[in-house]
Amino acid sequence: MAFIEDVELDKHKAKIGYWIDINHRRQGLSQIIAESLINVSFEHLDLDIIEVEVIPENKPSVKSVEKYMREFGGSFDGRIRNATHTPEDGVHDLFTWSISKSEFYDKKAEYNENIKINNQ
Repeated sequence: MAFIEDVELDKHKAKIGYWIDINHRRQGLSQIIAESLINVSFEHLDLDIIEVEVIPENKPSVKSVEKYMREFGGSFDGRIRNATHTPEDGVHDLFTWSISKSEFYDKKAEYNENIKINNQ
C-alpha cells in the first residue's frame, strides 16, 4: 500500500508513506515506490516539498529512507519527540526527512548526465 497524505495545498507540501508486505521486503521496492510517489506529487499535484516520517525503532525503514533520500537529494530534518501514538505500541518519536522539487530534479539531471557521459 502506498499513499500521499497530509496534503497542504497552501504550503505546497505533503507526506508520503507505504507499507510493504513482509514477504516482499528487501527487494528494492521502497525506493521504487518512494520515487513514484515523489514524481506524482511534484508532477501531478504541483507540490514543492515531500516529507517522510518513520519511527526510529523501525530500523529497516530508517535505513531504506536514508538511502533513497541520499540518492534523490533529500535530507534528514530531525527527530520529533512523542509525535505519534498507537493503541498497540504507545507513544513514539518520529524521524523526519524532506525533499524539495528542485533537489529531486537536480539530482535526476545529475544522474542522467552521468549516464550520458558513461555511455559515450
